[in-house]
Amino acid sequence: MAMANRAGRFRAQIIDKGVSETGPNNLATFIPRFFLTEEWNGSEWVDIGREGLEITGYVYIEKKDGSLNTRAIENLKSAFGWDGRDIMWLQESALPDCQVTCEFETYNGQERLKVQWINPYDSTGSGEAIPKADDNTRKRLANRLGAKLRATAGGSPAAKPTGKPQPRASTALPPPAAAPPRKIPPPSAAEKQIATEADAWTAFTAHEGAQGLDGETLGRLWFETIEKVVGQSSDLAAITPGQWNTIAQTGPSIPF
Repeated sequence: MAMANRAGRFRAQIIDKGVSETGPNNLATFIPRFFLTEEWNGSEWVDIGREGLEITGYVYIEKKDGSLNTRAIENLKSAFGWDGRDIMWLQESALPDCQVTCEFETYNGQERLKVQWINPYDSTGSGEAIPKADDNTRKRLANRLGAKLRATAGGSPAAKPTGKPQPRASTALPPPAAAPPRKIPPPSAAEKQIATEADAWTAFTAHEGAQGLDGETLGRLWFETIEKVVGQSSDLAAITPGQWNTIAQTGPSIPF
């Protein structure tokens, strides 16, 4: 797999995802890793699956002041059918293919490619301005529709999908086969306390060397550490509890 190398609109499959606290402010963040399957050339979608491009996005669910990032939340609800109630639904559910818009931005004097928008798979991306409610409109709609909507919803959250959505027809090649994992010695009784990806991530981000890193850097170091310990990072389901423990104990390898 290769990192995405250009800006544009792409159709994408989610090949990995998680929810965590990232950055110096420990903001709640949805972190999806995308495999880019098609690219919009201005008039039609072009198959780019053979290029094997991927990119990781960081969608902040909250702002530095502690308030919710409503714009990002509405973006995720539109793209994936999330009801906006439980953030862990994004990590635990099988999410459909979608569109991502990638743009370059300058960070610390360097240009980097970033996922700016996540949209539904069949989004037109026409660029037309979408009217958005101001405070007065919000109040009017809440007074007029709030009770009716709550009564209709019944107070039940959206159900988690019971299986993976059927993929749309695509000629994109699957990610290349992973190299055989390295042999890791069996964990000791003490080491077996960390046995899952979630446990490993929590311990990994607690290392002193991880403090103060932005979400993108921490995510990159996470996958680099997995590669270093296991020999592959494309099939996280194949990683054993002992290997997750080793990854957690290794922590970020900071190149500076």
